[in-house]
Amino acid sequence: MEKVSIRDFVHSDIEKILDYRQESGKVSFPGLVIDRERERAFVTEHAQKNPGTIKVVEIAGRPAGYVRFELKRSSFGDYGLINAIFVDKDYRNGGLGRLLIKAAEEWLMSKGAGSVEAAITKTNLPSLSFFRSAGYEEKRAVLEKRLKD
Repeated sequence: MEKVSIRDFVHSDIEKILDYRQESGKVSFPGLVIDRERERAFVTEHAQKNPGTIKVVEIAGRPAGYVRFELKRSSFGDYGLINAIFVDKDYRNGGLGRLLIKAAEEWLMSKGAGSVEAAITKTNLPSLSFFRSAGYEEKRAVLEKRLKD
């Protein structure tokens, strides 16, 4: 088996992450075409403001997926929020997603988070199944209304 490692995001990962965002977005939002420049700015800003909160899984020195998360503070205490996770289709069902979640959870625990949430659209059945299998439970519903067509 090739060497697997988890590391922090570096700027040279950006194009691969944008490709992953495009692919994963289509599952939750069919027909979605991301604005690559806007997404590039968003990911870059996230990485700068929140060092260590984008982890990349590598196989033989090449990115095979990532997780982006953040530490949130509330009146109930600190918690983590997993914003995005993606594993390249050629490497799915091999435990890489669990490694990414574990890396995020460990980082969040080291910063004092008492729990972790994952925001997933109801149409993304593979992601819902994955998170449930990793011990995540539905705790609330988020309702959305589109203001523009």
